[in-house]
Amino acid sequence: MRGLICWNTDSHLPACILPVKYGIQLEAVPFTSLPPGVTIWLSSSRWRTDIHQKKVVHDDVYRQLCNWCSEQFDSLLEDSVDLLNAPDTVSRLIGPLRTTLGNAKVRPGAVLRTIPFPKA
Repeated sequence: MRGLICWNTDSHLPACILPVKYGIQLEAVPFTSLPPGVTIWLSSSRWRTDIHQKKVVHDDVYRQLCNWCSEQFDSLLEDSVDLLNAPDTVSRLIGPLRTTLGNAKVRPGAVLRTIPFPKA
């Protein structure tokens, strides 16, 4: 399973997941529990599709993958907060990010957690 998160905080488009199975992008799935402007591309062979092979079946696997997307977004926020608390040199470089995150609306009940970064 691989994923990519894009968050355009200026966008008013609803959040969505763009499922990818075997390199083919399936029909977008709305994901309204995340803030507007969030797009998550999630590649997984575990997506189950309908008979037309375009739409994702909303089953237990779908819910597990959506939960994983939500956790990854929370982790992205946590990492961003860590950057904002960085030393002054780094803080000056990420000034625009500080402003953007300060103005962004996060979904109610979002849990910010620290996920260990893999060591090289």
